[in-house]
Amino acid sequence: MGKPSSPFIANWCENLSQSVNLGFFGVILFMFVGFYMFACAMHGNIKVGLRFFNFSFYPLVPGETFVTAFFVNALLMNIYMVALIYQVNDLFRWYTRGTQTAIFF
Repeated sequence: MGKPSSPFIANWCENLSQSVNLGFFGVILFMFVGFYMFACAMHGNIKVGLRFFNFSFYPLVPGETFVTAFFVNALLMNIYMVALIYQVNDLFRWYTRGTQTAIFF
């Protein structure tokens, strides 16, 4: 309950990182999975936001819309990036043990 059944990709990252010649591929795999999850979250935000919640949180003022839209989208990204970092840290629990994010979360 609440724990993954096996470390799966975390073991791949750890085995690659401990390899003599291919040590950087573990970090690249870790970064790729994190970036993929970020891209999926952004895609979902765009799809759901444009299909279902088609109202604006900010006023559409001529000459000022771009700045307010940028700030609202930056705020939304800050909100779900914390959850995404926690998810990636929990997914790679065996790989990130002893790091600052593992201690923080």
